[in-house]
Amino acid sequence: MQSPSNKPVAAGPRPSAQPPNQGSLNDRTYCYSIPHFFALILILFLSGCYQDYVPQDSDFYISATEARQMIMDNDGNPDFVIIDVRSESEFTENHIGNAILIPNNSPDIEKVLSNLDKNKTYLLYCLYGGRSSSMLRKMRKLDFEKVYNLDGGIIDWKDEGFEVISE
Repeated sequence: MQSPSNKPVAAGPRPSAQPPNQGSLNDRTYCYSIPHFFALILILFLSGCYQDYVPQDSDFYISATEARQMIMDNDGNPDFVIIDVRSESEFTENHIGNAILIPNNSPDIEKVLSNLDKNKTYLLYCLYGGRSSSMLRKMRKLDFEKVYNLDGGIIDWKDEGFEVISE
């Protein structure tokens, strides 16, 4: 290709007077978006830090060893109640000492729970932890604050070698 002055010209796009701005530090959009991004992250972080902590159900799950310690620490305390949520036949077969029976599948469970003192501390258990977990959620919905679930149930309790009562 020849120019009008008969000098060879390279083929390809013509160079412009200024190259396009591709995110350089001189790009106003780029410069202003970084501080805004960090400000947004800071606001989100700080707003999360100042919220009141709301306990999750998992905060109320305790191991067999922790449950045993809780029972020992509350020996003779009338404000501490151990609740077995299994069936009556399971309770009769074996249960943790001083436990009372409140079956989770009782048809009037909401009424039974509403008659309990919400200021007391409750330790719940069943065979493996599923039914007592369900009872924990019911009690938390009714605003019981000091209620704990023996994670792993009486099976983990017995596996640790802790005593059960058989009738």
